[in-house]
Amino acid sequence: MISIPPQARIFSHPRPIAVQSDIDDQISVCKESGLDPFSGDLFIFKDVEATRIGILAYDGHGFHWCIKRFSTGTVSWWPSEDKVVQMLPQELEIMLWGGNPRDLNLPPMWRPLHSRAAPQPKE
Repeated sequence: MISIPPQARIFSHPRPIAVQSDIDDQISVCKESGLDPFSGDLFIFKDVEATRIGILAYDGHGFHWCIKRFSTGTVSWWPSEDKVVQMLPQELEIMLWGGNPRDLNLPPMWRPLHSRAAPQPKE
């Protein structure tokens, strides 16, 4: 399983993509949304069939493109179908396990390590 640091900023993209498309396509989608793909933030995408989640990250040397394919079933929850949404790391972890973070009674972040308000993506 992927280890997601608690201070990671994670942005989900609403438009489904072809997971087997070129990594430059995902970089372009981030830029079109007003987000910086070179920021070190994590950007998540789902495929058209909702059977895979793709994670794009930049580490200072290059991009990582990680794909989680569900053996059975589909992505059970997605933050928004019409706008880019910033997620908490625990929400992504639950999604990667096939769950819905809204169904759980998780405590709120007591003191976030970064502001969830910055930066604002374009809609």
